[in-house]
Amino acid sequence: MRNSVKKKSSRSKKKRRSISKSLEKKIISMYKAGKSPKEIAKALGISTSSVYRRVKNALKT
Repeated sequence: MRNSVKKKSSRSKKKRRSISKSLEKKIISMYKAGKSPKEIAKALGISTSSVYRRVKNALKT
């Protein structure tokens, strides 16, 4: 008979690196200037999800 106990995943969530305030301001200014999140991400060398998250948080306040 097999032991059917499942192991817990050893995966841990990745820690998010913080983005500097100056980079955050640049993201917002580029977005307000009409750039798409994809264009901003490519220009700044960050992921599009980071851009979306920063824009979302900025528009919330």
